[in-house]
Amino acid sequence: MKKIALYTIQSINYGNRLQNYATQEILKSMGYDVYTLRNNPKNSEIAVIIKLHPFMKLVKPILPLVWKIKVIIWGFMKIDKDNNYRLFNKKIKFSADYIGENGVSDDLGKYDVIIAGSDQIWNTEFEFVTENSFFPFEHPCKVSFSSSFGIDEIKDDKKIVECLKKFKALSVREEAGAKIIKKLTGRDAEVLIDPTLLLSEKKWRMISKKPKGHVDMPFILTYFLSPKCKEANEQLSRLAESGMNIYELFDEKNVVTRCVGPAEFIYLIDHASIILTDSFHACVFSFLFDKPFIVYNRNRGGNTMNSRLSTLLKKFKIERKYVMSELDNDIWEHDYTEGYEQLEIEKAKALNFLKSALEDGVKN
Repeated sequence: MKKIALYTIQSINYGNRLQNYATQEILKSMGYDVYTLRNNPKNSEIAVIIKLHPFMKLVKPILPLVWKIKVIIWGFMKIDKDNNYRLFNKKIKFSADYIGENGVSDDLGKYDVIIAGSDQIWNTEFEFVTENSFFPFEHPCKVSFSSSFGIDEIKDDKKIVECLKKFKALSVREEAGAKIIKKLTGRDAEVLIDPTLLLSEKKWRMISKKPKGHVDMPFILTYFLSPKCKEANEQLSRLAESGMNIYELFDEKNVVTRCVGPAEFIYLIDHASIILTDSFHACVFSFLFDKPFIVYNRNRGGNTMNSRLSTLLKKFKIERKYVMSELDNDIWEHDYTEGYEQLEIEKAKALNFLKSALEDGVKN
C-alpha cells in the first residue's frame, strides 16, 4: 500500500482537527496508507525540559514514561475541552516524523507522496508558519490539497516562490490563494472545497458526540472567534425572547460548552435550531447539516469578511446568509437545494484533482 504523509496545522481548533480527519478519511478511501506528520518532533516537550534543566539528563531514560503518566493523570483530573481534543486525535494516525518551525525529519523519502493541506498552513502572519511549511526539501511528489494562505497577499519571498514552483500539483481553498500563487509563480492553482465538505453528513454524524450535560431541548448556538459585533448581539437578544437555551462556545461558565471538542462541536451544530457565527467551519457544517445560520464579520474593525468565507458563500449560492450582504434573508430559511447541487460538482472536482495528482506522483 502506497504511503502518504499529510502536513497540516495541529492545535486546539475545531476546524483544523476536523479537516485533518476528513483529508485522512478521503485518502484512505482511495486506498492509501495515510500518516499525519507532527508539527514538532515527538516528545519535543521532554527535549525542552532537558534543555532548561540539564540535570534532568540523569533521568532521561524514564522521562517518556513519566510524561505519559502525567498526561493520563491530567486527563482524569481535567475532563474538559482539551481532553476531548485528545480523544478526537486518536482517530488520526500520526507519524513520528515531522515538519515544523524547529526543522524537518530526515526520513520523509519513505513516503510516496507528501501533501500540504488543508487549513491556513501558508498564512505567513502565523508565527509557526515558516519556510519549512512550504516544503524546502527535495521530494519527487509534493502536492498541495486545498491549502490556504488565509490572507489576500504575502511578501514576494524568493525562497517561498522556489518552494511553490517545485510542487507537482497545486490547489488552494480560496480564490485569493490562487491569485497569490499565480502572481508569485505564474502557475495556475485549482480552487477546491475544504476537505470537511467531502464527507457526507451521515459520516460526520457517525463520529459526533453528545456533550456532557446537554439536555435535549431547542437551543441557539453561537460560535465567534472574535468579540460579537453589535449586529450579532442585537440578533441574539431578539432570539433570546423565544426562551430557547443559548449555548455560546468559549463560555467557560457553561457546563456544556466548556467541554466541547471537535466531536461535540459537530453534534451541537447538527442539533441547534439556528447558528450565529463568524467562523468558516461553523458555516460549513451548518450548510452540510441543512441548518439556519447567520454569518457576521470578524469584529476587528472594517470589513473583515475573509476570502475563504466569501468563496464558500458565493460558490454554494448562500451569500444571503451573510448579514452584510444586503440580500433578502429570512434567518430561519434554509433551502440550500442549489448549493447541494453545486456541492456534488465540487466534490467530483476535488476527488479528480487528488486522483490525478496522486496517480502521477506514484507512477513517477
